[in-house]
Amino acid sequence: GAMGGGEEAVYDEIAFADFQYDEDAEEYTYPCPCGDIFVVSAEELRQGENIAHCNDCSLRIRVLLDDHARRALGIAIASEPDRGPAPVPVW
Repeated sequence: GAMGGGEEAVYDEIAFADFQYDEDAEEYTYPCPCGDIFVVSAEELRQGENIAHCNDCSLRIRVLLDDHARRALGIAIASEPDRGPAPVPVW
């Protein structure tokens, strides 16, 4: 494909909360229109790979991660200052 801004062509964008978690496989799945499922592993999501692929057809979907999803995956949230906890006033 054309080398662009890294935007892959995706069939749809689905919120993380709409995925089903398979604890045995540590994978997140979502029904694909072809009758199979889109799959992305928790490890892939932690590494910033937010594209779920269907094993049966060529469709892909983007996983939309919000702060809650990032926390659930144990991903550091960039918007939070990393200066540690807020200073507590000492009286």
